[in-house]
Amino acid sequence: MGKGAEGSEVPALGGVGAEKDGIRGHASEVAWLIRTGGGLMPIIDDVVHGVAILLYGERGTGGEEQRERQRAFHRLIMQTIPLDEVKRLRAQIARAHALAAERFRTAFVDDPNIHLAIQAEALLETARGVRLHGGPIRYEIAGNLITPYVERGRSLYPHFIIARTPSAILEYWMIVSEITASSAWSVTKLIAESGEYDDALRRMDMPQIVRALVPSLLPAADLRDDGTAMLVVTVYTRAGEERIERRTLSLDERNELAFHSRELLAEGKGGVLKGEG
Repeated sequence: MGKGAEGSEVPALGGVGAEKDGIRGHASEVAWLIRTGGGLMPIIDDVVHGVAILLYGERGTGGEEQRERQRAFHRLIMQTIPLDEVKRLRAQIARAHALAAERFRTAFVDDPNIHLAIQAEALLETARGVRLHGGPIRYEIAGNLITPYVERGRSLYPHFIIARTPSAILEYWMIVSEITASSAWSVTKLIAESGEYDDALRRMDMPQIVRALVPSLLPAADLRDDGTAMLVVTVYTRAGEERIERRTLSLDERNELAFHSRELLAEGKGGVLKGEG
């Protein structure tokens, strides 16, 4: 990520991904091909270990079976994070918010810098698989740009210590998304079960389902031997465009999360433009 990866003007998930989407047009093209079909059609399928696989499949049983084999291989290399663990992490984030609110009330200081710093401290205090070294997180606010840091002028992310478990990778994404405080994160929600998916569809303005069958909504992670990882999450977002998508994020050796790819599941007309909401 560039220098903007730690500011609120970066796309959702604090530079981890909602609109850092140079392939947005590409994703729309894939959705169009899937909807219209017709004879022999090109399909950009799931991305496996950074390699986009181009398949040519006939519309009908044979092509779909080929695509499903590719998806099955992709799922095999990922470790699914159980729903109970997702619920535990959500409850943990909620506890951190409540703790931060109570501490801010007792601080008697009307300063957004202090509030954000208190919240970052509470998020890390309640975390199980994420730690911070080198000092507390502070914030620099310049207009609409919010930059968290441990050492001013240096990247925040190498200061984190992340346990090598799928749950800790998900926890890190959730915590960093809260800490970076991007405007898009406020209109983005993690989806992990069918009821949440149905609720998101009901909330959407003129929803259109792009992919009817979704094998799993649960998050999953792939931990690499070189210290990097891949995280897959299902999110409902109204940042820019309203959509439900299966989003893949990459975690590098410096603990920086970056948008990798996405699979569009449904789209609507209720997006929130930058600066709104």
